Amino acid sequence: MSLLAVSPYRAMSADRGLLLIVALVAMTGIAAVGSAAVSHAGFNGQIASTVAKHLRDIVLGLAMATVAYSVSLDRYQQYSRLMVVLSIIGLILVFVPGIGHEVNGSKRWIKLGLFNFQPSEMVKVVAILYTSDYVVRQQQSLTDTVGGVIRPVVLFAIVAGLVLLEPDLGATIVIFASIMLVLFLGGAQMRTFIMLVVAGLLAVTVLAVGSTYRLERVMSFLNPWDDPFGSDYQLLNSLIAVGRGGLNGVGWSSGYQKLGFLPEAHTDFIFAVWSEELGFVGVTLLIALYAGLIVTIWQRARRAEAAGLLYGALVAYGVAFWFSFQAFVNTAVNLGMLPPKGITLPLISFGGSSLLVTFAALGIVLRVSVETMEREGKL
Repeated sequence: MSLLAVSPYRAMSADRGLLLIVALVAMTGIAAVGSAAVSHAGFNGQIASTVAKHLRDIVLGLAMATVAYSVSLDRYQQYSRLMVVLSIIGLILVFVPGIGHEVNGSKRWIKLGLFNFQPSEMVKVVAILYTSDYVVRQQQSLTDTVGGVIRPVVLFAIVAGLVLLEPDLGATIVIFASIMLVLFLGGAQMRTFIMLVVAGLLAVTVLAVGSTYRLERVMSFLNPWDDPFGSDYQLLNSLIAVGRGGLNGVGWSSGYQKLGFLPEAHTDFIFAVWSEELGFVGVTLLIALYAGLIVTIWQRARRAEAAGLLYGALVAYGVAFWFSFQAFVNTAVNLGMLPPKGITLPLISFGGSSLLVTFAALGIVLRVSVETMEREGKL
């Protein structure tokens, strides 16, 4: 199949449902960042600059989605192992002086001129592409042997080791959760699968209590009022913001907690800002939009599966789970249901790397949808 068998414009016309829900969520993100930008840049008059950067990242993301769509699923399968290698190289480069960029003690970024790119974000989609290919190639081994399930997990355990060195436990959890979902849908041997899930939960527990920084986050989660001006400060102010929202909120851009009280208000805690300003009604709308996006992607996956496009179906299932899992973790952290993990809200939070990779994943989902329609004879 040629790279441009169906033009991006024709593809968008063929799947207006996916395009519409993505546009609605992205526009909601622009509104959220436009308000939360006050916390990031308001005190030095750079609010417009922050919003402009977010809009720039969306434009770059749309370009990335177009490129991602233009590659056939066969090519993604063919080069999935190479993408894993490139991801590992990217994760190593963050530690190279002069190339890597450090923020708040974390080495997660590579300098790329206009912006800094976070390779661990790229790993999220690469893990899904590779694991889906592995399931298609090794389906018999996956269902019949222990090694068939363990091999891809061991490979990404090495990748996870590099991500943890940055350190970024949140991204590691998202990556492994997505891998396990794809393996489960691919028919992984159930006993081995359950053992790996239990082992993963134990590993997360050990990592959480084995680090002073992470242990403080866990303790602040258990009792956010114990140290209100120290380790509990971020979570406590998030809870205050959510509580102040009430039914209808205090009004868009009128939130108080973002004014120097709630750290990372435009990224990890943008949900709390949205909750304060638009209340329960606004939160319900946001959740409905996310549900619409995830259900839309899931439907594309089911159609691909019914059409016999197993690789595309697994990729789309993986992307739907990734978005839903990351959104759940982010909102749960903002609501005090989970310890803080530094995970963004897809398509809503400010952050170039997250937006670029998210749009790339959506471009791949559009490719799955179009190739499914081609197989069904509808294009």
